[in-house]
Amino acid sequence: MATTEGHQGLTQVDGFPFPVYASDGAGDRAAAAATQAREARDWLVGRLEGTGEFTLFVVGPNDWEQVAEVPIYGMPHSWVDKVVMGNEPAPFWAGVRDLLWPDLSEATRDRLRSTYGDPADISPFADLVVVHEIVHLFHHVDATSGATDFPSLWLSELFANLGTYGYLAENEPGALPTLMTIAEASAEVDVARLPVHALADMERAFEHENGAEVYGWYQLRLITWAERIWNAGGPGVLRAFSDEMRSPEMPASEIEAALSRVHPAAAQILGDWPA
Repeated sequence: MATTEGHQGLTQVDGFPFPVYASDGAGDRAAAAATQAREARDWLVGRLEGTGEFTLFVVGPNDWEQVAEVPIYGMPHSWVDKVVMGNEPAPFWAGVRDLLWPDLSEATRDRLRSTYGDPADISPFADLVVVHEIVHLFHHVDATSGATDFPSLWLSELFANLGTYGYLAENEPGALPTLMTIAEASAEVDVARLPVHALADMERAFEHENGAEVYGWYQLRLITWAERIWNAGGPGVLRAFSDEMRSPEMPASEIEAALSRVHPAAAQILGDWPA
């Protein structure tokens, strides 16, 4: 590893087919994230259009601002041709867990403790989000506005979660409990407590004081739908979703028909999601 100019204070982690930069002390975590990112990208190439070129950053709080596109430390994200992950446990993830906790049954709380420890630390779930961000590299993102080539935010996020679930199901099935335990728990949340919860309002989550945590709830619910769609339609649904739904000008009135062409299970989200 060697310090590289252009990313002040970061160290380049060698041995990967894309650039990887890490904060001091984050080299091992960066290598682990890069390994999973490489495997996920290799799996996606050929299944989707594109090659998924990117630079990976795994950084601590002091380096976050210089590479991140979102201000919340530890919120994994991709932006055009880079993927940014936190190195240290982030309060954001504890906040997502705490948003769910008051509504969870004791049986669900026990499942979370069994999967993530006591108290439940969902950092292992957060580690898997690198796959989600790699999937995002296989659709367009405008570098200025952040707009994608999907007609709405929730569809682009469902696409990324569909790819995440599919990759893990086919390549790392042992990781599925880590992905799904907290995701399944999100179904128990009383949506009356949330400032927004309709699919179309996902992009408004950050307008509210607890917006990051509410956004996390949306992602967890979408993961459960990704599981449902993948298991109903099989591997072909990922490419079908990309082909049918990547149309930014698609009117809202046509989304249900397009989802039905992906698979009938995909269209069910419109009726079953809490209004």
